[in-house]
Amino acid sequence: MKEKGADPYDLKQQENVLAESRMMIPDCCKRLESSLADLKGILLGSKLRKLAPTQIYSISFIHHYTAKKFQNFEIFCKP
Repeated sequence: MKEKGADPYDLKQQENVLAESRMMIPDCCKRLESSLADLKGILLGSKLRKLAPTQIYSISFIHHYTAKKFQNFEIFCKP
């Protein structure tokens, strides 16, 4: 944008969006880790007996898929 001679106000707005996005990443990583721990707790805990087989399968699938994808994004979540 700078090379194209964009309006300084637009540049400042884009810089603000970028800075805000960078601040959101650690919070998102913490929430994702917490959610994965919650899912794992359900799969390993006593709540499992109260669930239908389709629910167990769904939780297991979501946990496995999300944990696998999270490994690809851990570089963004480490300080």
